[in-house]
Amino acid sequence: MVARVGLRLISQNASFVKEKNFDEQIEQIKSIDEHNLKDWAKFKNDILSIQGNVNQKNIDAVILKYTTSLKKYDIALSFAQHLKSKEEELSLGTINSLLNLYYEISKKEKLTKDQIKFILDAHKSLYSKYKVLEYSTCERLLHALCAVNETEKALKVLSDIHLTTTPSHSAYSTLVATFFNLNKKKKALELIDESIKNKRPLLENAYGAWIDYVLRKYKDKNTIHKYLDEIYSFVAKNCAVIPLNTANKLKEVYDTLNWNAGLARIKKVDGQCSCCMDKLDCLTLTNDEFDKLQRIVKEKLIVGSDLFLKTSPEELKSFTDFVDKTAPYDIVLDGLNIAYGVGMASHTHKMKFLNQVVDHFVRQNKKILLLGRQHMMRWNMKMMQQIMQKTKCFFTENVSQDDPYFITAAILSGPHTDIVSKDLLRGHKFLLRDESLIQIFKRWQWQHQWMIFQNPQKRPSIQAPLKFTPCAQKKNNTWHLPYEQEASPVIAHVNDGIPDLYIATPTAFILRQLSVPTWITISKTGGNRTGKFTYVIMPTASRKIDPKDKQRGSRQNLNSSSDQNVKVVRMDIEESRSKMTPRIRRNMERVEMLARPNSRRLRSLWDEKCAILPRDRRDKIKSALEEDYFLSPEQTEQYFQAFYESSKRWSGPGGMVSRKEHADRSKELRQRQKWLVNFSAQVAYRLCDYIAKGQKEMLVSNRLRSIADVVLERVAEILGEPKPTRTNPGRLPRFMVAISDRIAVWIENAVYRADAAETESSKGPDEHMRLDAEKPLIC
Repeated sequence: MVARVGLRLISQNASFVKEKNFDEQIEQIKSIDEHNLKDWAKFKNDILSIQGNVNQKNIDAVILKYTTSLKKYDIALSFAQHLKSKEEELSLGTINSLLNLYYEISKKEKLTKDQIKFILDAHKSLYSKYKVLEYSTCERLLHALCAVNETEKALKVLSDIHLTTTPSHSAYSTLVATFFNLNKKKKALELIDESIKNKRPLLENAYGAWIDYVLRKYKDKNTIHKYLDEIYSFVAKNCAVIPLNTANKLKEVYDTLNWNAGLARIKKVDGQCSCCMDKLDCLTLTNDEFDKLQRIVKEKLIVGSDLFLKTSPEELKSFTDFVDKTAPYDIVLDGLNIAYGVGMASHTHKMKFLNQVVDHFVRQNKKILLLGRQHMMRWNMKMMQQIMQKTKCFFTENVSQDDPYFITAAILSGPHTDIVSKDLLRGHKFLLRDESLIQIFKRWQWQHQWMIFQNPQKRPSIQAPLKFTPCAQKKNNTWHLPYEQEASPVIAHVNDGIPDLYIATPTAFILRQLSVPTWITISKTGGNRTGKFTYVIMPTASRKIDPKDKQRGSRQNLNSSSDQNVKVVRMDIEESRSKMTPRIRRNMERVEMLARPNSRRLRSLWDEKCAILPRDRRDKIKSALEEDYFLSPEQTEQYFQAFYESSKRWSGPGGMVSRKEHADRSKELRQRQKWLVNFSAQVAYRLCDYIAKGQKEMLVSNRLRSIADVVLERVAEILGEPKPTRTNPGRLPRFMVAISDRIAVWIENAVYRADAAETESSKGPDEHMRLDAEKPLIC
């Protein structure tokens, strides 16, 4: 066993050296310049003399890839000429890189006859050599064919991509743009419909070609406006967000029509535009749309999805009977989600917080359904009884997934029922598959979802549903179009839980580059055809960091035993808080909280990794810790030294223990290990019983399918058999698939059991912005 561990460490160190050398090879390729390049053969030999991942087989493709991505087209063309002069057969990777190079050049200038000939010859030779092309080759070939206007061949390549996966956004948009450039509008619109069905929104090159087509074909201003209206209607229909370059292009177009352009803001609280003073409409669901949503949600989220995998038929029937008897409701509460909104707090405080939320809706005379899990009953029985007297309650098993119950209860209750949860429900939108259904579900969610946040006084602050639909709209002859702003520097931002309102590229993560949300408003009034363009930019919370602040923030006392052991680079924000707006101050507080690692996470790193590893490996983990949690080297070293001093007596989350207690716990651990062996045997017997019954496959969710595929691959490896497909009719393949599916379900259920059994931890701090303290919020 020791030998195996040693070999593994050597292998990982070798991999680290190889990666380091690979970076050196790439940096040398990136630094290439026209002035210092005289001999391509010598340059390649210099690269290959450095040990790394770049080798004789892939060096040509790597050089072309990086020179093209860095837009060093002259150097790339020079290397392409060098390859041509050698008259050697090109590798598939090199062909792909050349196709990509010629496509990028075609954006700037017209291709030469030799370049066009290479693209056509590559298409012919690839299809003569290979029956089916893999995804990346198809993508490169499609883009290159569009560069020479070979649309029929490009369509054939597009259909080949469908054999293995869904074509990329760029593939669809590039082909759409080519059709518009060739004045083939009908074909372009057909392809646009296909791209939307495959969840591939248009990119700026497609929008740009569409606008150019309108300007090229029509000269009358009214006619131009009519056909540009088609573009806006398309954006509105699909709740799309147009790219920044498209917005700028539209602005230029209307400037040439002598229409005005101006700045404006949209109020998030009521959707009022500060330019035209109109309020965006709330696009409520029609009766037919809601009936369709009711039917589909019941089928997808209960009967045919992973809900059934995380519950039992008895529980499901009990729930549906309960809803039939007690519905309709005015509001449905996600009890666990609300309770965990307080962050790291005691169970009593969580129940108190939940009770306050219930009281808020009781005062409004709402009929309330509270959905939770059974382990919540153990938190504070007295307070739970008070809640149960004021609401209708249904508690699922601890291993059951309660979100589908929560959504289904609300939708089956009727079109006037609201929901209360901070969950953005992205996974359930995905299960709906069909794009039109997803749009209906999103509109229902925007109009009916309340969100609960904890204010500084530790009380619930309640955010009501949106009063308008955050999509492109035409109001009083004025179009309001959301569009992406160019990437800004990394700023502190906390998601407010509304993915497509003002954020063009929504993200729920902290401290990453994101697009600044903006709106463009196009209006046409009276006979003079005046127009206005509106750009709405959310204020950012970025600030410059003084090096002195960093030094002050790095001196921390690391000898205590609480979470205060880790205080990451505070930068003395208190000194400047009075100068910040309330909204920016809240953002900085949230980012500071989320950046602070908890002591248990660091303790587990020490116990599981550092205490038994050599110094060089330990240093690598410390470096990773510094990068992940923004700790200084001094902080990390002191913290790990404190761990080392206490590790002699540490025995898990229970705290400091004596030698006798340590011996008792060791005995208990051995008993648990014995139980685990017996339990594994029971699992094996039950698995055999399950296979013998011949139950059908239950997997629907992507996560479970991914787990099952990994297990299936391991089972096939153990049995020495090829990995079977799910459609293989053989007896052994069916047996292997069934085993893998069941193990995947058990793994998933084990995760839920572990989460439910956790009594001393919480879901962590709130990752959303509090919107109640400053209303109206103007972005």
